[in-house]
Amino acid sequence: MLEVQIYDDEGKSAVSGNALVRIPEEQSTELVPIGNCYQLPIAMWPHDLLGQDTQKISLLEIIDRNQDEDA
Repeated sequence: MLEVQIYDDEGKSAVSGNALVRIPEEQSTELVPIGNCYQLPIAMWPHDLLGQDTQKISLLEIIDRNQDEDA
């Protein structure tokens, strides 16, 4: 079992095309059987790194340059 943190989906970045997520105000986790997961290394990077837009300061970009999972 893995305990995973759940993020809110916020669409895609207009500039990079990367997925955007937001950490919810009330953080929640779920228990997920490891058999329901596959390895997918990603990086999470602040969307508005310089903090110029207060609406976007809590957004994270998901940087994923991986191959698709084989069926």
